[in-house]
Amino acid sequence: MISAILKKAVVPVLLLLACMQLSAQEDSAPEPLPRGFDTLELGMSMADIKNELLSSDDFLYRGDPDVSLLERENLSLMEVEGFGFFASAQFQFSQDDRLYAMLLVMDPENIDYYSVYSTLTEKYGNPADLSPQRAYWENENVRISLERPVMLRYIDRALFDAIRQEGETLESYERISREEFLSRF
Repeated sequence: MISAILKKAVVPVLLLLACMQLSAQEDSAPEPLPRGFDTLELGMSMADIKNELLSSDDFLYRGDPDVSLLERENLSLMEVEGFGFFASAQFQFSQDDRLYAMLLVMDPENIDYYSVYSTLTEKYGNPADLSPQRAYWENENVRISLERPVMLRYIDRALFDAIRQEGETLESYERISREEFLSRF
């Protein structure tokens, strides 16, 4: 009699615990990787990034003097000073004025590598690659790399691959031109 009563009480409790376990497992599924930090997202135009930086509490954007050109033609780099947890940031734009890489350099006196790593792992799961110097998470669209001492890099994989391919084509053309020049001697 007592065992029948225990079975009737224990079975629903076990079912409830099993449901709670499944629910906890579903809740711990990693979130999809973001395309940026806060309102700064990969793919945005330089004008949109400037507007977002003007209202940001994390960066001390002072306007166009912070913009400089990269060595490669038609690529732009924008550097801004950080505030609070950030020491600085760099934003790299493609020739069609789209943000393809963002580097957020954090102030190691205000935030540490392990805290950022723990937060990213909790939200996005284990990194795709881990070494003493960096960890990165990626999907088909974006790579997020946490680098030492405390830097977070967001890369638009499609735009970055296109720019890299263009660079390899340019290098190949330059190599052929050099060989043709040397053959004229």
